[in-house]
Amino acid sequence: MKRTHQAKGRLQDASAPQTKHIIALGKKAIPMLIACLTDETKTKEPIEDFWPETTVGDIAFFYLCDLFTDSTWEHSTIDGVVNWKTVAADDQDSPAWALWYDFVKKHGRKYVQSSWSKKWKEQESAIFWDDKEQCFKIDPHAKNGNARP
Repeated sequence: MKRTHQAKGRLQDASAPQTKHIIALGKKAIPMLIACLTDETKTKEPIEDFWPETTVGDIAFFYLCDLFTDSTWEHSTIDGVVNWKTVAADDQDSPAWALWYDFVKKHGRKYVQSSWSKKWKEQESAIFWDDKEQCFKIDPHAKNGNARP
């Protein structure tokens, strides 16, 4: 897999074919990505600049975080999950790959997967794709499965 992520920005802001496919899947992509979080299969080469290696689980994490980040690149649109803010909570100075690998070593990939899985089960019906922001959001008005189509 070639590098699909530019130096800055979200994966959905690049035009990689894999990203287009994931976005085309819509909400169906979310549980698929969550299922991949524990996959430690290494990619042939890192898809991120400056990363020594990437795994399928790493890439799933990149996608989940980016797909739930608004167009400013600064605000997550989902809370209660492991994201980059969680990973970097104790250290803002180390490179992202080191923070991620340290977090995974300390907590495990299953922990990351469990946080996303729990939130998906709680909010699945309220999650929708915002075309303007190009990200998933949670409809604050959705109750008891009465979410946006």
